[in-house]
Amino acid sequence: ELIKEKETALEEVRQEFVKEKETALEEARQELIKEKEAALEEAKKEMEVAIEQAKQELDKEKETALEEARQELIKEKEVALEESNKEKETALEEARQELVKEKETALEEIRQELIKKETALEESKKEKEAALEEARQELVKEKEIALAEAKKEKEDALEEAWRK
Repeated sequence: ELIKEKETALEEVRQEFVKEKETALEEARQELIKEKEAALEEAKKEMEVAIEQAKQELDKEKETALEEARQELIKEKEVALEESNKEKETALEEARQELVKEKETALEEIRQELIKKETALEESKKEKEAALEEARQELVKEKEIALAEAKKEKEDALEEAWRK
């Protein structure tokens, strides 16, 4: 009868330990999910802000380049009007070609800068995801160690109780 009581008690302790272990693992899983979702949301928001800023900067630079080109063209037209028709046509064509080249160069530089920013944002996002995964794995290891230690302590306690 004493053996049956000990076996019953041992089974109850084992079941309790299993329930505690399952609860702890579920809590750890939920915590990791929340942390990952929060980190991904933050990275998404940062990326959206950076892209919006880059777009605004690109728009401003385009407007400035176009306004400068327009002003330069106006000045060159005024000078050309004072010269002969042939000189006017030549000056205007040269000015137009120069403005086209400058505009294309400015736009290409802006495009390259935007590409660099987008690449940097993607790299940042990947680094954040890698760091989050590393932290998650570390947390899982720590929880597994803690559960193993708890199991060992319970087993020692059961063994001690069994001896008594």
